[in-house]
Amino acid sequence: MAKSKVGELEIGREIDFFHQNSAKLIEGPKLQFEAKYYELQIGEYSLRLVERVDTHAPIMIALKHGSDLYLAHYLLWEEVRFKAALFAKLEGIKVEEAK
Repeated sequence: MAKSKVGELEIGREIDFFHQNSAKLIEGPKLQFEAKYYELQIGEYSLRLVERVDTHAPIMIALKHGSDLYLAHYLLWEEVRFKAALFAKLEGIKVEEAK
């Protein structure tokens, strides 16, 4: 799967991926907010995405391959600023190359 077109799907770029691959808008259940439902067929893989319209954020993505079904539900989606300090080398820590 990683070497197929499906392997190009990235977290944070799901909606772009569906648009770039000409996903179809499909009907879905009514929710408490407006949502768009997309479906995409890539070879033997079927993908579905639910987008929350007011925030333009994915809230669920599904991948079906044969009888296997994988679902991911997004509980929180927001942009955060990158904080380089979180990845800085800690003082007092000695880093050595493995031999």
